[in-house]
Amino acid sequence: MARRSRLLGCLLAVILAPVQAGSVGLTAPIPLLNGDTKGKLIYSMSGLRSSTSDILDYAVVVTCTSTLPATGKPIVLGVEFFQAGGGAVNSLVAGQGVVVLEPGRTVSISSVDTSLYNEDETTGDTLSMGAARIIATSNKVLCAAFQVETDNFPPLHMWSIPVHKKTKQKGE
Repeated sequence: MARRSRLLGCLLAVILAPVQAGSVGLTAPIPLLNGDTKGKLIYSMSGLRSSTSDILDYAVVVTCTSTLPATGKPIVLGVEFFQAGGGAVNSLVAGQGVVVLEPGRTVSISSVDTSLYNEDETTGDTLSMGAARIIATSNKVLCAAFQVETDNFPPLHMWSIPVHKKTKQKGE
């Protein structure tokens, strides 16, 4: 009985424990992809905007290509978007923004639908000065990110977003 009480107490302490101070946004603990797959931080980006209610609507599109040979294992990859205050806006644990990337294949994950890409995954999230990080089971991926105006096809406005290795910028 005492063992069960200690076990229950430990379990409650873990569940109810506050998130470590300072661990929001890009510094938050890495979530399990689809709730059961361990990944690692591969890339991050900042200054993102995604909107569906402005004069011009914008999406953030992340494309990633597996650099594994045809005999390689599929990579589980997710893009986690954050608001300016650091709160996650999609749940990688619930599979939002998560795809399986076969060797040699390219996928796209978008914050909202675009008329330019046939996204493999769309999270449906709006962002204002947000950030994102790419979590994957392998670092054998090349990724690019774009800010895309979604009201017109072809888009009138589109530009690239710098993608940084882990959380390091050039010069650090």
